[in-house]
Amino acid sequence: MRSRNEYLIHVAHQFINNCEPEVVYASVGGSVGRGEADRYSDVDVTVFTKTAVTSKNIDLYYEKEIIQAEVLPATQLPTKQAIREEPWNYRFITETMIIKDTDGIYQALREWAICYLNSVQAKQKMIQFVSAVVKERCTYAVECIHNHMTISANITAMGAMADAGFLYLFIRKQSCSTEAMFSEVIHNHKETFMKASPFSLSQDHNISACLRHFRQFLRKQGYNSNQLTDIHDVLCDKKIERLNHANHILQLQWQMYGEAVGLYLETANGLPYEDFQKELPLSLQKELTMLGFSPFSMTQVEQLCSVSQELIKKATRTYQ
Repeated sequence: MRSRNEYLIHVAHQFINNCEPEVVYASVGGSVGRGEADRYSDVDVTVFTKTAVTSKNIDLYYEKEIIQAEVLPATQLPTKQAIREEPWNYRFITETMIIKDTDGIYQALREWAICYLNSVQAKQKMIQFVSAVVKERCTYAVECIHNHMTISANITAMGAMADAGFLYLFIRKQSCSTEAMFSEVIHNHKETFMKASPFSLSQDHNISACLRHFRQFLRKQGYNSNQLTDIHDVLCDKKIERLNHANHILQLQWQMYGEAVGLYLETANGLPYEDFQKELPLSLQKELTMLGFSPFSMTQVEQLCSVSQELIKKATRTYQ
């Protein structure tokens, strides 16, 4: 009997075989690429086409499964030089499974990239890059507190900790999994995280409805983003169902908060959240507050930034 992972790979093969223009390279990522797909999984597919196309992301139903496809011209296949220069941005290649490679170039690149991304040189570059990002975020979070932008401080400090957590996970385990990051990193700092984060295990509100209302409002305002489609409501519901089933309530809150932060960042045109929320209905402001968009204190910022720095130090010690 075919496993769920095998079935979704089959669906991905069928999808690329029916793509126009012709696909020359293709891979699956996410849980399918890692071989961890379950009944809640969708299919993340990256395709490189023979003829020039405009790069785009497409979400669709195919064979009753959700496919999230990134479509690129073959000329945008990563190069070794690009991976050397920005290893952090190409780390996901380690978790891809190639399902079409017309000339062997993609597979050879992937094998080289896995070796390179596990090298001391690449790890040093990744640590330097993420360290700079985390430092910048923490500095800005403190500035936000001084400027009474306490929700922006929340978003920025939480982002710093997530960046540091993903760095630590990749350096230690060569993994990009969101679920693994939470269980491996945040769980080990649960006491500090519970004190500093905007979440509570006793929170009782409809997270799915909040995200749907947020997307609906943004669509009505004329925003046209891939993240605003109805399919993303379904994807979020599947994640919520998976995490509820596993009784991972804190992880559920953190991931759905991250979904909402992504929607805000994609549509705010650089506005601080304090200005962005003025355009939101009061009912939606309240829902987002319950989702985690709450004011932070300087203590909360300092606690999260301290954990972020600790994770970077651990990542550095791991490879040395």
